Amino acid sequence: MFEWLKSMWPPQTPAWLLNIENFEGSVYVIGDVHGRLDLLLGLEALIFSDAKESEPEKLIIYIGDMIDRGPDSASVLAHIRGAAPAGFLRLALLGNHEHMLLRFAHDTNEDLWLEFGGRETLMSYGVGKQETFDVKPGTADMRLLLQKAIPREHLNFLQALPQAITLKHFILTHAGGNPAKLFSDQTKREMVWGVRGFMKAKADYGREMVHGHFIVDEARRGDGKIAIDTGAYASGRLSAVKLGHDGAVGFFKFEISKN
Repeated sequence: MFEWLKSMWPPQTPAWLLNIENFEGSVYVIGDVHGRLDLLLGLEALIFSDAKESEPEKLIIYIGDMIDRGPDSASVLAHIRGAAPAGFLRLALLGNHEHMLLRFAHDTNEDLWLEFGGRETLMSYGVGKQETFDVKPGTADMRLLLQKAIPREHLNFLQALPQAITLKHFILTHAGGNPAKLFSDQTKREMVWGVRGFMKAKADYGREMVHGHFIVDEARRGDGKIAIDTGAYASGRLSAVKLGHDGAVGFFKFEISKN
């Protein structure tokens, strides 16, 4: 099923790293949004309130998987690409769902994306639900539908995302990495798609690893890792972690009850 992943990213392809180790302000890292704009706006409101007493320069970083599954992927990307509040800068990492979309945009025969939340993303861009089933992958009609639905600037934004960000005390990737390897030896596949056993292994990359991808009930810290994907699209709970330049950590969450 994942043969295309092997062909697009050979096993030893190095990850694209963004180094901001000298940044001294507060950094807020938001977990997998998955098209839940309502949760994102609620969580950001908490972050902006907290940041009033923080340093003049602050970062919001999205851990990847901003799209798919939830109903508002198009609006989530538009929001993240939009102007940040005064004193803030937005950054984002590539998640496996963004990677699947980019692969589908390159070759619509690779229809795995549609089955893992891509239909909901197309619908968020105004495509009818039935049309996502009627138009067949690999056809000229599907290529035309994709071109009309998703703005080129959104695809360009996703194409430019790094797979890792390093801070003074922390490493950020979407899906963690391979705990059996040094951070410098990690590959794109390992950081965007993860490896089996990652959550049970103790990570020692010289810095704590902040990641999403692997769903936990509550954001947590332990074994050299900080996990912040709380399954927003299904749980109604979106989480974030505040990272201090001194290594301090604090958690935030915004939740909308299903009832």
